[in-house]
Amino acid sequence: MLPRLRTNDARMAQAAGGFSLATELADYLVEKGQPFREAHEVVGRIVGFCVLENRTLESLSAADLAGFSPLLGAPARKRLRVESALARRKLTGGTARSNIERRLAELEADGLAGSKSR
Repeated sequence: MLPRLRTNDARMAQAAGGFSLATELADYLVEKGQPFREAHEVVGRIVGFCVLENRTLESLSAADLAGFSPLLGAPARKRLRVESALARRKLTGGTARSNIERRLAELEADGLAGSKSR
């Protein structure tokens, strides 16, 4: 199956955004010392606001974010990128580019995946 696997990169990129990045904001708040249940509540309010206003998380300015919590602002806004979210997952099995490239190289070396320019 893997040697013939084809992906639709544009569709995957489209599906990866949206509210899936809300977790990044909650993680950020926890890193800043906020208890998770409070971070979850703040992010829930942000998502609710976006739904009511027909906006995306990515469309929120640093000032918009800071209006929900003084811990949020420009540094937190940088977390609202798919590439940033993926790169932060460096644990074994995570989505960091280095993990994916290493695993693809292993599969290719074993003849289990077709090579594809990355």
